Amino acid sequence: MGIYGKKEYSRKCNGFGILCNRQYNDVSFIKTRSSFAIASRENKYSGTQVFSIETQLNNGARAFQLNIYLDDSKKGLGDKVVLCFPDCSNIRGGTLLDTLNIFFSWLENNPDNILTIFLDNRNGIGIEPLKESFRASRMDSFIYPKSQFNPSIGWPTLAEFIDSNKKVLVFEENSNLLSANSDWIFSSSQNILKYDYSPEYVNNTWVSSPYTSDGIKSLTEIPHYATKINTTFNQFGYPEVSNIEQAKMMNSRTMYLHGLRCFSGNSIRWNNFFLIDFFGIGKVDNVIFGLNSIPLPNKTITNFLPKFYNQTSPNMTKIFQDIKNETPKILTKDYLFLQLLLTLLIIFSSN
Repeated sequence: MGIYGKKEYSRKCNGFGILCNRQYNDVSFIKTRSSFAIASRENKYSGTQVFSIETQLNNGARAFQLNIYLDDSKKGLGDKVVLCFPDCSNIRGGTLLDTLNIFFSWLENNPDNILTIFLDNRNGIGIEPLKESFRASRMDSFIYPKSQFNPSIGWPTLAEFIDSNKKVLVFEENSNLLSANSDWIFSSSQNILKYDYSPEYVNNTWVSSPYTSDGIKSLTEIPHYATKINTTFNQFGYPEVSNIEQAKMMNSRTMYLHGLRCFSGNSIRWNNFFLIDFFGIGKVDNVIFGLNSIPLPNKTITNFLPKFYNQTSPNMTKIFQDIKNETPKILTKDYLFLQLLLTLLIIFSSN
C-alpha cells in the first residue's frame, strides 16, 4: 500500500518501518547545534539547547554536533578531549568520553537506530586522543568505516547500516586533520553540501545558495537557527548569540519554508541535515515527519491537502505565494503537508 495506507512493517529503522529501505542520503535528520550546550540563566548568551543529549535522543534527534577541545590538565588520554561552546571559558560540557558513553548506552537499548556525530575540530585536535575516547566508550564497535563506502553505489540503506551493526557515522567539521588520518572519520567538507548561514532572518528571506561548490556532494545541510547580533550581557559584548525567543518560530513553519526553498532552488537529491537550536521548542518533529513521508497516527493524506491543491500541473510560484500567505490553521496545527508539496515539486521539475 501507499505511504499513507495501513501497511504494517515487520521492523522499524530510526523508529519507522518506512525508513528501512531508504538510503542514508534520502532521509532528513534533525541535527542539534552544539548538542551539549544547555542554555541556563547563567549562560543564556551562549546556550543552544534546552534538552540533554539523552532527552534529545529520546525525542527524535539523530545527528549531533560536538565542539571538541583539549584539556591538558586531564590525566587520561581519552579524558583530555572535552566539549566546550563557544570556547572553554563559557559552556563546558564535560568530556567527549562522557557523551560517547551516553550514545553507546542508548544504542544498546535502541538497536534499530543509526546516529551521526559531527566533530567540530576547529582547534585541530589530533587523532590519537579521539581514538582513545571512542575506544574507551566502545563506540568504535558501531562506527561505519570509510572503506565500506562506495561512491559509485552510494550510501547504504538504514536497514543495511543496522544489520551490519555499523550504525554510527562520524564527520569532521572545520578541519580535515582527523579525516585525513583515520579510516573511520569522514570529511564533512568533502561529503556534505552546506548552505550559507544568514545570521539574521528577515521576512522569511532564506539564503539557499551553497558556500562551497568544489566537487559533487552526496549529502546536504541547512543551517536553520536564529541569532542575536551585537548583544551585551553582563557588560560584555558578543557579536552573535543564540536567540531562544525566536526558537518557536524557527522550529516550525519557517523551517519547512527554508527547506523547500533550498530544495527547489538547487539541483540536490534531498534535504538531509537541518542544523537547529533549542530542539524541543516548536514542531521540528512534524517538519521531519513530512519530509520523510511519515504520517501521524490516525491521519490520511486528505488531512494535509492545501486549499490550492488541484489535479493539474502545479504553478510553483503561486504555491510559494499561497504558502506564505496562509494562516497556521490551514496547515493544521498537527502536521505540515510537506511530502505532498515536495512531490508536486518533483513532478513539476521533471516536466
